[in-house]
Amino acid sequence: MKQNKNLAWWAFRLAVPVAAAAATAGCALAGMGVEPLDRPVSTSLLVGHWTADSRCPHTTLDLATDLTGRVQRFPVDESADGLHVGRTVSGTVHWSQDPGLGSADIPATAVIELGTQGYALDYGRDEHGFVLVATVGDPDDGVACVYHRTGYAT
Repeated sequence: MKQNKNLAWWAFRLAVPVAAAAATAGCALAGMGVEPLDRPVSTSLLVGHWTADSRCPHTTLDLATDLTGRVQRFPVDESADGLHVGRTVSGTVHWSQDPGLGSADIPATAVIELGTQGYALDYGRDEHGFVLVATVGDPDDGVACVYHRTGYAT
């Protein structure tokens, strides 16, 4: 009996972090053709001008090599129905990379800090290449904004 409990405990310990890592990028990502990446990436891959897809219209990120930047209409909350972005913010940001905890299935992310709040950007890949993903609301079925780099730092 004790062996079955240990087996169940280990199955739980393995299944929950894997599910949490998948949920971090939002289950909707699979339907959008975005494959989550779980490793840190080079800073040069993050620097530039990023534009969100149609789920988050007129939303942009500008990330500079000095780890500063600017966001326009960055999503921070979902609408009451949970289907759309409800609230956005704009302003100057500081950003960094969080390497995650690969041994615990916590993926690497970019973190932007706007005022006293921090927001994670998950790394992914779609048919066009590397993307950043901001998910607002429930990670399982919240609104996922997919950002493609549309320009480079000057």
